[in-house]
Amino acid sequence: MDSFRVSRTTLPPPALARAGLTATAMLLLAAAVAPAAALNQFPTPSPTPPPAAATPADPLAAAQRQYRHGDYEGALAAAEQGCANDVFNEAWWVLRAQVLLTLGRAPDAATVLTQAVRYSSQSIRVRLLARDAALATQHDDEALRDLQEARRLIDTRGQRDHTPEFLASVGDAALLLGAEPKLVLENFLRPAQTGNPPAREAWLSAGRLALEKHDYALASRTFSDANKLYSDDPDMLGGLAAAFQGSGDNEKFLDYAAQALDVNDHHIPTRLLLVDNLIEGEQYDAAREMITQILTVNPLQPDALAMRAVIERLDNHPELADADRAKALSAWNTNPRVDYLIGQKLSRNYRFTDAADAQRRALAFDSKYTPARIELAQDLLRLGQADEGWALIDQAHKEDGYDVEAYNLVTLHDRLATYTNIENDNFLVRMSADEAPIYGQRVLALLEKARATLTAKYGFKLTKKTTVEIFSTPGDFAVRTFGAPGEAGFLAVCFGSVITVNSPALSSANWEAVLWHEFTHVITLTMTENKMPRWLSEGISVYEESQANPGWGQLMTLNYRDRITDGKMKPVSNMSAAFLTASDPHAINFA
Repeated sequence: MDSFRVSRTTLPPPALARAGLTATAMLLLAAAVAPAAALNQFPTPSPTPPPAAATPADPLAAAQRQYRHGDYEGALAAAEQGCANDVFNEAWWVLRAQVLLTLGRAPDAATVLTQAVRYSSQSIRVRLLARDAALATQHDDEALRDLQEARRLIDTRGQRDHTPEFLASVGDAALLLGAEPKLVLENFLRPAQTGNPPAREAWLSAGRLALEKHDYALASRTFSDANKLYSDDPDMLGGLAAAFQGSGDNEKFLDYAAQALDVNDHHIPTRLLLVDNLIEGEQYDAAREMITQILTVNPLQPDALAMRAVIERLDNHPELADADRAKALSAWNTNPRVDYLIGQKLSRNYRFTDAADAQRRALAFDSKYTPARIELAQDLLRLGQADEGWALIDQAHKEDGYDVEAYNLVTLHDRLATYTNIENDNFLVRMSADEAPIYGQRVLALLEKARATLTAKYGFKLTKKTTVEIFSTPGDFAVRTFGAPGEAGFLAVCFGSVITVNSPALSSANWEAVLWHEFTHVITLTMTENKMPRWLSEGISVYEESQANPGWGQLMTLNYRDRITDGKMKPVSNMSAAFLTASDPHAINFA
C-alpha cells in the first residue's frame, strides 16, 4: 500500500480532454498505456549524465547556481542584467521571477512576468509563474486566464515541440488542469527526465507529485536518482529529506536536511521541514527562531507564518496565533493551504477539534482542496464522528484516486465492515469476527471496570461513548492510526474518545494492561482537552497500570538505569522530543 493507486472507477485517457486539454495535447498521449494499478509500476528512469558545469562563459547557468545556493540578491542582479541583454531568452525571465517570488516580492514578480509575456509569448513556464504571482497578489481572475493561456499553448505548440523543457512545462500545466497524474507522469514528466539534456523541473515535479500523494517510497527513489544528476541541488536534497520525514525515518530526514542547508542555508522548503520537526517535539522556541530565519528571506512566507500560528496556539497565545494567520493570508486571502497547514499541525498535537475547524475553513476557501478533505476526515474519525469521517474519505478517494492515504483508508473501511461490534451505553468495541467470540465480552468488562475506577479517582464524568477498535493485522492498525502502514513500536494509541489497538495475537503484551493504560489516556486527555505534554500523559497511564495490578506497568530495569546513568535522560523541557529521536521500541518506552 505504499504506492499510488488508481480510483476504483479507472478513468481512460480521454479524462485529459475532459480536464480541458485539447486536440494536440491528446496527440501527445496517443501512446499512453492502459492505466496501471499504481503510478510507480512505471520504472523510474535511469539518470543520464549530468549537464556540463557552469563556466564563466555561461552566465545563465552561473546565475541559476547562485539562486540555488541561496545568493538571491546576486542571482536577481544577474537575472536583471540577463533580461536586458538577452530579452528573448525566457530562462532569464523565469529566473528573475523565481527569485522575486522566493523573496516574497510577488507584485514585482507580476510586473516582471507581464514584461516576460511580451518577449516569451509562447512560454508555458512563464504563464505558470504568472499564475503563481497573480494568486500571490489576489488577482484570481488573472491567475485563471494565465492557466487558460497555458492550455492554449499546449495545443498550439504540442505538434512541433517535444523538447524536455516543454514536456516538463506541459506536465505541470496538465496537473493544474486536472489531468490524471499517472498519465502526466508517463507521457510528460518521464520523457522530460530522460531527455538530452534532462529537464530538471521534470525531476522536481515528479518527486513533489509523489510527496503530494503520500507515496514516500516513490518520492525517495525519484529524488535519489535526481540527486545523481544534480548533486549539489538543495531542492533535490530537500525532497529526499521530505520523503524520509514522511516515511518516519528521522535519521535520514535530518541527514538530508543538513545536506540541503549545507548547499543553501536559506533554503526555505528544508527549513520548513525542520520547523515541523521542532513543533512535533514541542521545541517551540527553537521553531520560532527557525521561522524568524525564514521570514528574513521572505517576510510573507505563508507556510512559515501558518506554522508560527500553530506554535502560538499550542503555547496558549490565541491573539498572536490569529495575527500570524491573518498575515499568512494577507497576500492571498483565500489560500486554502494556510488553514490546511494549521489544521494538520494541530492534529499532530492532538488538537483534533481545532484542527477540524481549520480544515473546514480551508474547504470554505476551496471546496475541492483534497488535502484538507482528507485531513478533516482523519480528524473526525479520531473524534469519533465516524459516519461523516468515512463519507469524506470516500469522497476524497473519488476525487483523487492516486492519494495513498485516501486509498488506504477506503480499503480499511471495507475491511472494518466485516468486524464485529460489541456495544453498551459507554463503549463501542470493534474487533475481528474471529476474535470477538473468544474475548470480546472480557474486553467490555475490563473497560467498564477501568471507567468506574478512574472516573471516581479523578472526579471526572465522561459524557461521550468511547470507541475501541482492535485490529487483527498491524497494517490495518497503522492505517487507522497514522494513515499509512509501516509504523512500528506501537501497541495502541488513544486520541481522546477513540482508542486503536493491535490485537493481542500480534504481541506478547498483556492486552488487559494495554487497555487500562489507554483508557487512562481517555480520562487525562478529555480532562485537559488534549492540552498536556505527551510524556506526562504517558507517565500517568503507566502509573495507573501499576496501581490497577502490580504485575502491570513498566518498572525500572538495568537497561533504563543505564540510560539514565549514561546521560541519555532528556530534561523535562525536551522530554516530548524523545519520542521523535527514539532509535528503537525500547527507547520509545523509556521516553
